[in-house]
Amino acid sequence: MACAESCTGGHISHWMTLKAGSSRYFWGGWVSYSVEAKVHMLGVEHDLVKTHGVVSGPVAREMAVKALAHSRVDLALGITGWAGPDRGSDSQPVGTVWVGLALRRQESLESIALCRQFKGPRSGIQRKSSRWALESLMNFWKRQALDSHSVLLDNDNKPFVEAFEPPLYPYPKPFKS
Repeated sequence: MACAESCTGGHISHWMTLKAGSSRYFWGGWVSYSVEAKVHMLGVEHDLVKTHGVVSGPVAREMAVKALAHSRVDLALGITGWAGPDRGSDSQPVGTVWVGLALRRQESLESIALCRQFKGPRSGIQRKSSRWALESLMNFWKRQALDSHSVLLDNDNKPFVEAFEPPLYPYPKPFKS
């Protein structure tokens, strides 16, 4: 899998690489924190950001789709949100996070965007949204036909499902949103 992160600032990439051998299932990612980085590094259309806002479903989904386009994987996520302590708005307060999930299936592409609200300090919002994004990615992937994801299979054709489970270290208790 690959990821394009904004509000999480690299948390997801960090968690994905905690296990030795993670290069078998984690291709890499981008921390595209600014609008300019999303446009220039990933290729997100500036008009899309202008129309929907940087924290939106269309932008999160496009981040995931562009992560697929720039990598050699079949599964990607994009995440954008307001981690705080400032920014946000009445309609999208601090803690609003969008995750985009994209899956390449033979000759087609499937993508979705999900939104969730988190409370707490900036670091808590980043951790909670990172964990939620990985759980969402795992659930999205599990619903698909595993045999079409050769990138996610080892030599024995056993899916690396555990690879998409967010490591509990260093936060052993489940997060509450």
